[in-house]
Amino acid sequence: MVVLLLASFSMAGCARIIGGQDTEMYRAESLFSERDYPEAIAAYRQIAKETDDPERAAHAQFAIASALAYYDNPLKDYEAAFQEFDQFLKMYPDDEKVNEARQWRSLLRTIVELEKENENLNKTIEQYKQNVEHLNKSIEQLKQLDIQHEERRRNK
Repeated sequence: MVVLLLASFSMAGCARIIGGQDTEMYRAESLFSERDYPEAIAAYRQIAKETDDPERAAHAQFAIASALAYYDNPLKDYEAAFQEFDQFLKMYPDDEKVNEARQWRSLLRTIVELEKENENLNKTIEQYKQNVEHLNKSIEQLKQLDIQHEERRRNK
């Protein structure tokens, strides 16, 4: 009975790993390569949350951050990617990908700051456009007043 119980626990652990490959990680990476980024990110999150293996969790956390910033991801979110890389660095400071994560975080910080600056500039441009429109209306009104004034002067 004890042997059967141990064998079943061993088989349960092996069910996740087939031929030396982690099927959950393989599924997440397949989803990523199929460009199903939201599902890939969800799969990586599940792995990071449930695994007891720190290397596996670090790999999943790094993959989450990378997928969020991936150039081909139409739902990319640079600010979320920055936060995920930041979390990776806090949770796995000794991982082999720490320097790469720092580089990503630095670039993403710059991108996020530039996006905010761009947004502010676009708001400023919109305000200038409104001001120009208002000034153009005022100029037209002044032209009309000038024409009226000139006509009155001629009629006197």
